Amino acid sequence: MPLTFAHPLAFCLLPPALLLLVLFRLLRSRRATLEVGSLLLWKRLSAFNLTPQKRKFVFDLALLLQALALLALSAALAFPALTPVKNSGRELFFMIDNGPLSRARQKGVPGLAALLENVRTSLDSLNGDDRVQLARSAPYPTLLSRSSVDKSTALSLLENVEPAMSGPEIKTVESFALDRARGMSGGAPLPSVIFSLSNPPETNASDAVKNIFWAGRAVSANMRLDNVAIVAAGSYFNERLKADGRRILVRVANFSATETHGSVLLETVENGSFVQLETRPLLIEPHATHSADFRIPARIDVPVRVSWRNSNGADDVLPEDDAVLFFSRPIRVPRIRFFSPLPVLEKLFMSALSAEIISDANNADAADLDIYVQNVPDDIPASSKAALFVAPSKGYRGYFDIGASNLVWPKVESGDADALNADMPAGDAGIAVSKAVEILQTGDFKTLLRDAATRRALALKFSDEKSRPCYALAFVPNDGLAAERLLDPALAALLVRIAREAAQSGPPYYLKKVAALEAATGQPLPMNWRPDVEGAWAASGVLDERASNLIALRGAARQTEELSLDHFLKPTPVAPAIALDFLPWLALLGGVLVFVEMFLRGRN
Repeated sequence: MPLTFAHPLAFCLLPPALLLLVLFRLLRSRRATLEVGSLLLWKRLSAFNLTPQKRKFVFDLALLLQALALLALSAALAFPALTPVKNSGRELFFMIDNGPLSRARQKGVPGLAALLENVRTSLDSLNGDDRVQLARSAPYPTLLSRSSVDKSTALSLLENVEPAMSGPEIKTVESFALDRARGMSGGAPLPSVIFSLSNPPETNASDAVKNIFWAGRAVSANMRLDNVAIVAAGSYFNERLKADGRRILVRVANFSATETHGSVLLETVENGSFVQLETRPLLIEPHATHSADFRIPARIDVPVRVSWRNSNGADDVLPEDDAVLFFSRPIRVPRIRFFSPLPVLEKLFMSALSAEIISDANNADAADLDIYVQNVPDDIPASSKAALFVAPSKGYRGYFDIGASNLVWPKVESGDADALNADMPAGDAGIAVSKAVEILQTGDFKTLLRDAATRRALALKFSDEKSRPCYALAFVPNDGLAAERLLDPALAALLVRIAREAAQSGPPYYLKKVAALEAATGQPLPMNWRPDVEGAWAASGVLDERASNLIALRGAARQTEELSLDHFLKPTPVAPAIALDFLPWLALLGGVLVFVEMFLRGRN
């Protein structure tokens, strides 16, 4: 534990200070003239021949105390500290990317086992004084230990890492590693190693990124894994066309580099066993998407499973995303009242929801949703449960107002996070509407849609004075377009969700993504998990194109010329323990010495 001084030049003040102290003492002790009545006594004494005695050392306690006080104060100005130092070691952060790619099962592609072997090799190369903190990326970034541990403990923690079917973007993984590394080092850059089968995100070189090394198992560059997945599913039942029965629709995507031949099967679950109803053969080109449409005779009173089967009967690299389960749910047909005609919305709600359209605007019966087109009432009828304002021309109760600027063909993207705009596209993939005006952002509201370029609000959700849900669109759907043109699918989904929310209803089936199942428990699903009735209630397949699109891009790891994995395995000083600061104690000692010297002088 060495003693260090932040300002050692302060000791240069000590010699001149001691010199001044001695000079002051000499000035105080010089001979003084003493006036007496007679010198007779001294003359007589000088006549005697006295033997001179040895001079005794005079101990000047006051001078010693003053010198010690100066020494203490000089040492205090040098800011001394006693710094305990640990043995030379390393403080490292290891992030294990256990996302969907690590779960893939394909010959020649390293999975999680190979990735963990890389981690073990790196841990084995550490010294006994090294400390490491481990984290995994999926289903969301999580620390495996609250603090840094030695390598033997870290090796045991690897036993708890399993591959997940969902996970964050790779850029989020890198950001989490950077933030945790800063937290461990008190803000200073700390080496981090990310073990991943995915390619590092594209980024500009920076001091922060230079402290991250990507380690993985190299495979062929841009290698697409052979995977077919059900990426979307839905169910539709028209009350007015009961003879057509219920329609089951699924979208199947081929993410592999070769065409795949197989079938989509429709089965019901009865008495614990699956009964096959229909089969749709499909030949899907590379990177293509096909749809399968089924009809069943009645409502979903029993669970229904839709699954993909390869023609050769073999599973692909991610068999968990090859099946979807539907569970029935009672629904209520919404009652919708139009105060102004809008055929495109009437057709949408009748076809998608079998909605009951109330033609009499003065009908006293309760309506789930009142729709006003290009006008705003003074008061919403008391019988109404919710209201939708389409291109309103003036404000309502101060909740919104319409700006003067017209936006021609704006590109609309989702606004504040809400169940209504879930899965909405953004940016260049957004919704294009013919023309719109800005809704001024006044009042207590949530922005559902905004223009991607100007960030102006184009759709709002708010509550009126009676706490009823209200919605406002700054544009008329399909305004200026051909009458036969269908609504944009994302916009149609938003409008249908508004009507369902107003009616306090929902889809006629339960369909939950695997990502939601893993997020609920915080743990990856077991490798043998399949969408099944037992133990998987309300669960579907992955239904996530990003998770199912497995591309192994592991070529060379991203690193700068001066950094490599060997760089991180070189001993670096561990952050020192808290130093013991002597400044206040030395200052206090100097003060005490001055007080004692003054006290003794006063007594004399």
